[in-house]
Amino acid sequence: MPPPRGFSSFGGPPGTSLCRGYDHVNFQYLPRAAGGAFVRATFRADPRRRCAPRRETSFTDVTIPGLTHPPGSKRYGANGGGSLDAFHSATLIEIDMKPAALADHYSDQMIASGWSRVGHMDKDTVGTAVRFSTTTVSGTPLTALLVITPVGPRGTTRDDLFLRVMRHGGRPDPRDPPDLYRRFGAQERGVFRL
Repeated sequence: MPPPRGFSSFGGPPGTSLCRGYDHVNFQYLPRAAGGAFVRATFRADPRRRCAPRRETSFTDVTIPGLTHPPGSKRYGANGGGSLDAFHSATLIEIDMKPAALADHYSDQMIASGWSRVGHMDKDTVGTAVRFSTTTVSGTPLTALLVITPVGPRGTTRDDLFLRVMRHGGRPDPRDPPDLYRRFGAQERGVFRL
């Protein structure tokens, strides 16, 4: 199973799932203030759901860490996705921390996973953006952008978090209009001759 990556909707690192046959086990981790973690394990045998090999995911040649939130934060879901050349993860959290302090919290985790912090912008009323870089095992450069935006009325403690990872020199999408124009012999002003 690929390691967790991006933001978690649960309190600790993203969970882990294991399966064999029709048996499924899920683990979730919640850090304890005194150190260590609480572990919640759930077992389910489901004759309708057979364990299947996972599809290979994008960015298997680089570490995108599972980002844990600061203790005491409330999380409001998480989502993400990607392709072979880009990955994104987003969530909304509530905590009494400035965006710059949140950026430092997540930056430490990115740096511990082998990323370098190469740029930073902080505007108290707008938010914080941090740029990271690394290379894949084969030497392809990558850029990650972490954007933290306060949401709601000024003085509220909710922040939108967005992490995007991009491979440099990605392949162009063959569905882009210039390619379609060439492939279908477009006339002037973008009218296709089919």
